[in-house]
Amino acid sequence: MVTLLTRRECGLCDQARPLVAGAVGRLGGELVELDIDSDPDLARRFGNRIPVVLGPDEEVVAEGAISDERALRRSLKRLR
Repeated sequence: MVTLLTRRECGLCDQARPLVAGAVGRLGGELVELDIDSDPDLARRFGNRIPVVLGPDEEVVAEGAISDERALRRSLKRLR
């Protein structure tokens, strides 16, 4: 499972969402999206470091301006 941490009205999140979904889908994985403002622990841990892509063990795979789906796929493959 891959988690995409986002926030409402986040332009970078809006740009990253289809790229992350595409990368995860091409790898046959499951994507879960969480709004960090709905969880005080996530908000404290990640603050303004969004969007953030977390791998299966909650390791940070990518954050901030995510624009290269191929690079993201390679990073996700290494975690398998």
